[in-house]
Amino acid sequence: PGPPPFPVATAPPPPLTPAVSAHMLKIARRADDSEEAAAAVAETALRGTDGWDGCEKNSAAEARRIVDAVRFINANFASPCTLDALADVASMSRFRFARRFRAVTGETANQYVLNRRLSAAAARLAATRTPVLEIAYDVGFNDLSYFYARFKAAFGCAPGAWRGAQR
Repeated sequence: PGPPPFPVATAPPPPLTPAVSAHMLKIARRADDSEEAAAAVAETALRGTDGWDGCEKNSAAEARRIVDAVRFINANFASPCTLDALADVASMSRFRFARRFRAVTGETANQYVLNRRLSAAAARLAATRTPVLEIAYDVGFNDLSYFYARFKAAFGCAPGAWRGAQR
């Protein structure tokens, strides 16, 4: 009999397993983008079924609805922008909205809201002497440590240090 087909006793995981596992962890941990992760898992499951061509295009009408949702986020980023509320603005189901938003903008709705909040915080830090805590709450963050972590990840330093570098 020749050598075993695999060096271990089990077959390697399918190529989608790491991506699905990462999404499932987000869902289990109730991460901020767990709703988008659920939509991604559902899409992955659909891709595995017969009849899914994977070539769905964004119609002009859907793209306009996504732009409406982006405008809504830009006007209301400091308020909770849930996937359900944004899907309602776009007149789409949550699942379809999550897929279309990412296809049109290149990022999830949650990422877009987060980036919009961080951008507003950075602008206020540079333009005012308002305390960091107040700015964080004003732009929609409810947890200061989360704000610091996200700000540092996006700008490479803490908000106070970034403010100092802008002066």
